[in-house]
Amino acid sequence: MYEGGSTIDAQPGDGKSLREHYIRRLSVLRNERSTWWTHWRDLSEHVSPWIGRFIPTDRNRGTKRTWAIINPAASIALRTLVSGMMSGMTSPARPWFKLATHDPDLNEFDPVKDWLEHVTRRLYSVFTNSNLYDVLPQMYASLALLGTAPQLLEADQDDVIRYYGVPVGQYMLAQSSRLKIDTLYREFNMTVGQVVEKFGLSRCSLYVKNAYARGNYDYWVFICHAVEPNVGKVAEARDYRGMPWRSAWFETGLAGYTGPNAETSGYSGEQLGLLSEGGFHEFPAIAPRWDRLADDVYGTNCPGMLGLGDTRALQLLERRKAQVVDKIANPPMVGPTSLRAARASMLPGDVTYVDVVQGGQKFEPAITMNPAAIEAVDNSIDRHVKRIDETYYADLWLAILRQGDQDPERTATEITEQKEEKLLQLGPVVEKIHGEGLSPIIERNFNELLRRGELPPPPQEILGQGMRVDFISIMAQAQKMLGLTNLQTLTSFTTTLAQVRPDAADNLDVDAMVREAADLSGVKTGMLVTAEQLQALRQQRAQQQQAAAQGQAMATGAKAMKDASGADMAGDNGLTRILQSLGGPAAAAGGGNA
Repeated sequence: MYEGGSTIDAQPGDGKSLREHYIRRLSVLRNERSTWWTHWRDLSEHVSPWIGRFIPTDRNRGTKRTWAIINPAASIALRTLVSGMMSGMTSPARPWFKLATHDPDLNEFDPVKDWLEHVTRRLYSVFTNSNLYDVLPQMYASLALLGTAPQLLEADQDDVIRYYGVPVGQYMLAQSSRLKIDTLYREFNMTVGQVVEKFGLSRCSLYVKNAYARGNYDYWVFICHAVEPNVGKVAEARDYRGMPWRSAWFETGLAGYTGPNAETSGYSGEQLGLLSEGGFHEFPAIAPRWDRLADDVYGTNCPGMLGLGDTRALQLLERRKAQVVDKIANPPMVGPTSLRAARASMLPGDVTYVDVVQGGQKFEPAITMNPAAIEAVDNSIDRHVKRIDETYYADLWLAILRQGDQDPERTATEITEQKEEKLLQLGPVVEKIHGEGLSPIIERNFNELLRRGELPPPPQEILGQGMRVDFISIMAQAQKMLGLTNLQTLTSFTTTLAQVRPDAADNLDVDAMVREAADLSGVKTGMLVTAEQLQALRQQRAQQQQAAAQGQAMATGAKAMKDASGADMAGDNGLTRILQSLGGPAAAAGGGNA
């Protein structure tokens, strides 16, 4: 099995002690996750019923799941948010990242610049040909609704990296002392045919072998995949044992039981081992979190969680509105006891006969509903819908979607001007998605391409230099445009001050400001000349100006000589007096006449 590096597959019966370790840790992580379970399930039921896997048989189910949703305002707001994030952060139709070194001068060096642009284009090609853009919307939906969005990134012979969404209910996470996610356990189902195809028949349990022999390829098998730091790393090992992360696949039983001897598991006391064991050079998963409290593993404070109260209240109000309308259209009635065994009709135009006796008894509504009650409920519903839209940043995402076909720089500027307050609120979230989600995706693809030898050799100047990922999507640029506003304010202030004190402009490093503005605006590196080209242009301009000045001086001198050659030397004028003081011909002529 290929997992991004050399692997050794476990044989049946191998890894018993390791399997016991994985089983024990699986139990602990399940217990740790249990406090989140009810909240996640509530969010799923009220906003996106198909987003999770909360029971073992919760797969390929076509049954109705929207029983808790009457007004889908939250579902629509989530859909808008996902579309906005996809368009504004990782649109496949426009560049959303570029590679650079930490040295700005090195980025302008032609060989380095060409290599970075080539690698960036190669990464875009890999992303386009893989399933990344299919999985990203699922990641954004889980992130916004549930606060956490794990994805598995497995090396693939055809796609370089293949992406697998891990739905809520299947995954368990743990983190390092630096509070970075470094462990992913996931429980899910595979068919007998899929297990045999992936791991080979010889590595499977007797249950799987027997089912496969009978042709029961579509029977379900409960599988656990564990990825965690390789604490027993062997430095000199050249296989998975020497890699920073280890990976193990094993069967947990027909009904999800972890005990190796459970009769009800369908394994009849069979001692189970590992289906496969391997390793990774990098942590093969991402788990971006919308927000995180202290050392919590799972994300919090996301739009879904914040808007759950309004979402549930909205469903209640819709029920109340339906009751009001129903009571107006089909009210409960009162009538004399004589009608108990008689005919009573509520059909339009029909007649119900009542003998008026005591107290003017008649057949009439028990209560009279004021139609204005419908308007009052509608107003309350509208307020809840508005709050839900604000919680999911619907107006900001719609601004991105509506302006998405325009020039990205202009779009980012307009969004910044119109939605600056919301952009400030989203700043930390965008940074978390970049840091915990998108950057690891880019880095893992880059490293995998490098290991495969599918990237050109880097220039000598870049060896040993750190690299960084610069995000240039509409959202990233809109965030940066907030910094560009400060730069524009400084320039305007200095320009105004220079009208009083011209030397005030000397404080500005114009070249540095231009490059900073280009970076904040997302202008491609190739749009600016390098420092060497800039110096050459200025030297050429200085030489041209110097030549022009010399030409002007020569023209002025030639005119002066021409004027001098036509001057009257016989008279008493300024020129003759100058020549006389120098002892020239005019002086001699003047002496002869004396």
